[in-house]
Amino acid sequence: MNRTALPTVLSWASATVLILATHGSPRAAAAGFPALCPGCNVLLISLDTLRADALGVLGSPRSATPTLDALARRGVLFTHAYSQAPNTFPSHMSLFTGLYPWHHGVNVVKRDKLPTDIPTAAMLFKRGGYRTFWFAPMNDN
Repeated sequence: MNRTALPTVLSWASATVLILATHGSPRAAAAGFPALCPGCNVLLISLDTLRADALGVLGSPRSATPTLDALARRGVLFTHAYSQAPNTFPSHMSLFTGLYPWHHGVNVVKRDKLPTDIPTAAMLFKRGGYRTFWFAPMNDN
């Protein structure tokens, strides 16, 4: 199992977000992206309100997350998470932009919008020849 203790910006508050980038292409090199892992797929899953010790792959004796456990054993598992804000929305915007909340200005769901001149990870993946998908269930509360 590949594990790393490198810090990552993740939020653990109240939503589920999935970014999927698949099928890299030769356009990545043309766009100026180095070929660190040609043909690799990238899957980012951010699960909020999930305690790390609830995952079997991180030591839980219960078998409540077999699919996530199998995925973590085959991929790279980040065991340390750091959030840039105490709530989900600005934390995810920081994750996707690499900026602190006071730089991207997104703090409140359905009120704040990311300025169009700020690139996101999905935009950079797309420019590198990947197809991207984002899914996030939104509450009306």
